[in-house]
Amino acid sequence: MPSSGDSQSAIRQNPQGALNRALGVLSLGDRTKALVLCQQIIKALPNFADAWLLMCQLQLDLQRPDRALECADRSPSLQPDSLKAQLLRTESLVADGRHDTAREALQRLESSTPLTALTLRLVGNLYASLDQYQDAARFFEQSLALDETNVECWNLYCGVLIAQGSFEEADRALGRVLLLNPHHGEALLTRANMRLQTTEHNHVEQLKSALTSPGIDPLHAVMIHYALAKELEDIGDYPASFNILQRGAELRAQSINYQVERDEAFMAGVTQRFERTLSHTPANNELGSGIIFIASLPRAGSTLADRIVASHSQAESLGETDAFHLAVLEHARRASAANRMTFVDALEKMDYLALGKTYLQKIQRGSHNNKVVIDKTPNNIQYLGLIHKALPQAKIIHVYKNPMDACFSVFRTHFSRGYGYANNLETLGRYYVAYTRMMAYWSTALPATLLNLSYEQLVDDLENHSRKLLQHAELDWQAQCLDFHLNASPTATASVVQVRQPLFRSSLHRWRHYEQQLSPLAAILRDAGIQYDQPSG
Repeated sequence: MPSSGDSQSAIRQNPQGALNRALGVLSLGDRTKALVLCQQIIKALPNFADAWLLMCQLQLDLQRPDRALECADRSPSLQPDSLKAQLLRTESLVADGRHDTAREALQRLESSTPLTALTLRLVGNLYASLDQYQDAARFFEQSLALDETNVECWNLYCGVLIAQGSFEEADRALGRVLLLNPHHGEALLTRANMRLQTTEHNHVEQLKSALTSPGIDPLHAVMIHYALAKELEDIGDYPASFNILQRGAELRAQSINYQVERDEAFMAGVTQRFERTLSHTPANNELGSGIIFIASLPRAGSTLADRIVASHSQAESLGETDAFHLAVLEHARRASAANRMTFVDALEKMDYLALGKTYLQKIQRGSHNNKVVIDKTPNNIQYLGLIHKALPQAKIIHVYKNPMDACFSVFRTHFSRGYGYANNLETLGRYYVAYTRMMAYWSTALPATLLNLSYEQLVDDLENHSRKLLQHAELDWQAQCLDFHLNASPTATASVVQVRQPLFRSSLHRWRHYEQQLSPLAAILRDAGIQYDQPSG
């Protein structure tokens, strides 16, 4: 077995060969081994820029954007003219929530030498990640002018047009995607979601045919299942819709290593630690004024609440930022490394003043001129106690639905990433029970900070509950908030089509169409004492 010195010597003699080995391991899906190999290369050759780029990409893949940024900062200093290095550094800035800095980096890229179609597409995608959809569209258009047959660029262009509410143009872009690839799963799902299908006008047979096509990509097949389920639901064939939906969920679950036990333990653990120690620790800062966190399960009405508040002249939505989650990971890793403890245990040892400042840095609060900014990130429901400790002046709005409607809304939605609990009724039920217990605790522990808002009550009495929202956000009443569908600001949530329309009630009690199929889920909720037959509220 070669010694460490021999390995270092071999790397110095053939650095590209060592890098190719790491890339080969990564192509097989073994990020851990690729990371070890990359660390060995950097140890042997600290100035090998390509190794730093690979390390940056690995840290991004492992959801460690702060570390990715440290690596990205090394490579441009070694390769100052490398577009790849600049793009990867900008991607790291986006992932770390430093959006204003990322925008400045992208603006500098525009003055670079003429960009290729690929680079233009990558820049456009980074602008889209920053919710800068007009700039994203401009770069996608330039890329398509150089390569009009690029399917993925047409698909990305379609996405930003939808986010801007430009549905007719999006339809045309969608047509180009499907002309180039009739079995493009994301495009077929987008087409299904863009409008209500009818018995006279639908794509059911085309979607069924696509699923039987030989050699179809598994990821595209998953999305086609969701598209077909949606169109079958639209035309009232509920049994067939559920069967197809369940098959799609099972296929998606195969590509995700999800264990509900981890989420159950985390939600129980974070509330236990808050009750045991954190609730008795006085807040040592006055941070968070003018910040509103809107948290919920996905597809439970948080987008509607967000659009109502963001329609106020003194409010601005940041969308779904992940900024607090990233700040928690960053500080928990520091506490864990210093004390050799688990992630949950590390939550008790964090510096909450520093955590709050890190979050504010990530959202770059000073660059927003509005009185209120809104962070609408569903997964923040797990961090409400930490939010209160780090940002005591911030307000929290929790939106919830009837339990069965809430669960089925999650189950019927295709998520491009995360939400592993959505793919199985038993797992979904267990997650919902843990979430309900956690929210019951937060409601008791944070009564002045947290407003619980029923989606059904908001829909039934829009004005009164909109007034409650604004009052909690410490904003005066403005009637324009009732016309949230006229809000021209872009959005890229799963509710992107609905928020451009006046209030509608079609999502209420949707689960009743599938009562028999959802009986295993209903049994889990019943056994946990969760009522779902009474009006939500």
